[in-house]
Amino acid sequence: MLKRHDINRDISKEFEIVQGRFDKNKRKLFKRIKQGASVNLNGYKDTPYQLSIIALVLSKKSIELLQYLELGIRHLEREFCTDSTLKIKLSDQELEIESTNERSGTSIFDWWKLFNVASIIRNEEFKKDLYGLIDNCMNESKDPFWRRSMDLILMCNEKKEFQESILSDLKSIVNSGVVEFHGLDGNKLVKSKDGKDIREMMWLPIMELYYVAYNKEEIIFNKLLEKYLIFKKQWIINNKEEDNSSYWIDFPLLACCSYAFDKNIKITIESEYIPSSVYKGVVNF
Repeated sequence: MLKRHDINRDISKEFEIVQGRFDKNKRKLFKRIKQGASVNLNGYKDTPYQLSIIALVLSKKSIELLQYLELGIRHLEREFCTDSTLKIKLSDQELEIESTNERSGTSIFDWWKLFNVASIIRNEEFKKDLYGLIDNCMNESKDPFWRRSMDLILMCNEKKEFQESILSDLKSIVNSGVVEFHGLDGNKLVKSKDGKDIREMMWLPIMELYYVAYNKEEIIFNKLLEKYLIFKKQWIINNKEEDNSSYWIDFPLLACCSYAFDKNIKITIESEYIPSSVYKGVVNF
């Protein structure tokens, strides 16, 4: 078992605080929508996400990822809606809201974060909604790595024909150092050593895990998984990110393990960063 790094924050106390904020925001959100007030769905989704992280660390039985996912998808639908208003469904309530055209939180990476959660909780309805939004999010980005990475995710989920060259394509893109730069004068492609390094260390290994999982290479999958987890823990410690909650649970890796588990790959590596109860579908969402 690869233990999580030590956390110095009082997470039990934080859970109570965030739970209270979650309950309050849920009431506030529906009240504001029904009153016709402007609401930022993308902002409201952060609280259930944070609550879910703390709940998983504390091994709670009920996790609020479903609301995070629902709010995130409805936000994307709202951003890309061409009509002045649209009807959305939240917590089984049908509501009408005004559309927006701010293009905030609509990148490929934003889409992937939502898709990871949909994969973890195995919600086919929300995955279908996200498949319908991928082209819009692709159009928001020029980044070759993330565009090609999402091609791989779609291939693994049988939405595109699988290409054996996809992994070598991703490695070539990473080696090129080309990343998308977001500036005041718009987005453009530039070369960045820092961007190359972070993708080589953090994101390419996850895409490689998807690749070997698709090909059902169980031994290689477990070797790569162990290597990545050991590296990631040390990176967190070296960079003094122990109290950064985004590093307590590895959702992208959990989604990949959920995919691999469903492909009948026996995952032999255990870690608190990827609770087996989650990727095996035991946790109540």
